Amino acid sequence: MNCKKAQDLIKTCFLDGELDKNTKNDVQNHINSCNNCRLLERNLQKISLVHLSENNQINPPDRVWNKIEDTINKGKALKEEKGILDWLEQLLPPFFVLPRPAPVYALAVTILVAALSLLLVYKPTSHNKEVNEYLLEQANFIQDLDSEDYLNGLENTFNSFI
Repeated sequence: MNCKKAQDLIKTCFLDGELDKNTKNDVQNHINSCNNCRLLERNLQKISLVHLSENNQINPPDRVWNKIEDTINKGKALKEEKGILDWLEQLLPPFFVLPRPAPVYALAVTILVAALSLLLVYKPTSHNKEVNEYLLEQANFIQDLDSEDYLNGLENTFNSFI
């Protein structure tokens, strides 16, 4: 193992004990044979021990802890005491004035989703001018097929072929 790789591992994983057994042995063998890497490892151990022994823990103000504790307790209370219908009832109180059977809510949501889907997907053809003109043209053509003039003209055409 070369010094660069050993030093990278010493700085990142070796001192924390995060290396697998084989890699740890390789790094330890390199440290035993290399003065520079041995010094690096000892210095990093000293720094980490001094830093940990100083106990530089920062304690947030009591109001922060109180807020965190209140939020946790509210979340626990919601999970323990109330189901999803109760949560929805708190979120949207005006919509939940009827009795709370789940099938009624499921049916209401299904109808709402279906109605919204139809509104978004369905587009009547009466708004399409080209389609209306085409349909009117076809209706006039069918009406003309039924007229006497058309039938007489058709009969004359067939007679001329005979």
